[in-house]
Amino acid sequence: MSSSELNPIESQLTNNTTTAEIHEIPSLPRSESNVSTNAGSEFREEQRILRMISNRELARRSRQRKMRHLEELREELNRLRLENQHLKNRLTWLVYQCRIQGHSKHI
Repeated sequence: MSSSELNPIESQLTNNTTTAEIHEIPSLPRSESNVSTNAGSEFREEQRILRMISNRELARRSRQRKMRHLEELREELNRLRLENQHLKNRLTWLVYQCRIQGHSKHI
């Protein structure tokens, strides 16, 4: 849909429109002669646009949660790698100590 095909409300929307900004968007203008005939369709159109904005906001928050979770997993991975390296070093040291103790008993 090109920008010339957008109705007045849709033309005011951006991907970053927040829920608070939704309430600042004026309603579609209504002419006196067809208020009753167009009121239902305009209401449905406004509801569709509000749902679209709400869905965008939900998707944005979902992406943020996903990014935070991914960052937490990366931090945990780094912590576990460090812990694993520490345990390997300790195991190497203990094996070395056992060999030293074993050799000293045979002497």
